[in-house]
Amino acid sequence: TMHEWATLGNMEKQGDWLYPLRSNWIGNAVPATDAYGILNDYTFAVTHNVAYDGPGYSAYRLDDVSYYYSSKPEFLDGYTWPAIGPKTQTGGELSYSIPAEDRFNSPQKTYVENPTPKPFTTTSGILSYDETWSVTHSLTGNVFVPSGITLTISNSTNITLNGYSIISTDGTITIEPGATINSSNSHTRLITGSAIKGIYSTIASAMSAATSGQSIEVYGSHTLAANLTVPSGVTLTFKNGSDITLDSHTIQKGSGSLAIESGVTFTPDIRLKSGSTVLGLYTSLDAAYNDGSDVEIRGTHTFTDYYTVSTGRTLRAESGSELKFPSWTG
Repeated sequence: TMHEWATLGNMEKQGDWLYPLRSNWIGNAVPATDAYGILNDYTFAVTHNVAYDGPGYSAYRLDDVSYYYSSKPEFLDGYTWPAIGPKTQTGGELSYSIPAEDRFNSPQKTYVENPTPKPFTTTSGILSYDETWSVTHSLTGNVFVPSGITLTISNSTNITLNGYSIISTDGTITIEPGATINSSNSHTRLITGSAIKGIYSTIASAMSAATSGQSIEVYGSHTLAANLTVPSGVTLTFKNGSDITLDSHTIQKGSGSLAIESGVTFTPDIRLKSGSTVLGLYTSLDAAYNDGSDVEIRGTHTFTDYYTVSTGRTLRAESGSELKFPSWTG
């Protein structure tokens, strides 16, 4: 029971007296000076070289004990021991070892037995704790961010996806401005509202993962490997600065939405439109006219022969476009 003294230190019993933990028991005792007690008014801290004894002070005496387990309790099964308090020897001197201090000085800051240090960053699999990626980072498999976990990709990060994806399974993915994902920052993001739900290498892989109500944002340079049709309820947005090579393939709005920001380059850039809405992007005028009647050309387009625009069809060249025709003589 606390009555005249409260102490945060550990005590040694000598006969009927209690003494603070000592660093030397030879000659004039030298008490430890890294532990403190509190006088009975709980307002004045003192080191262990002062003790309180009734009306006055006497060397080293304290009237209370700070308790600790002398052996490992069952509820600490699976943890290192000792967990608190000094290490002692039965019938001998105190060891003067403070386990808490030893743990503090150790580079391994954990109480878990045989701990496994956290890796600097995860390159494959499920994140088990919050991570901040920086500098260079190369994936070796898909990375999943589960609920309650946050992945922060800092502005100094250069990530190589290697064809893999970073996918949120109700976790949080944050990309700071200035981060680079793949060469020339070529990647796609799957978005729900303002939350990033996935980072993918290709437009097609993001489309495969998308569901109604989500949007796909395209960044950097991409070369299509197949025709693309936007899924129902999904918005596909090509972000400013993206550079898309169709390579004989098409992109069609389908039942979804197609948005193109300024500063986007398509090669070639032949757009089928309905008013201001882009219905699709094609590699030839004939292919576009097969699906509609209002076609717009942007960028440079080379004709290899005469081209006749049939009745009921419209062909427009956007300001700044360059149309090249063959030279004829005769």
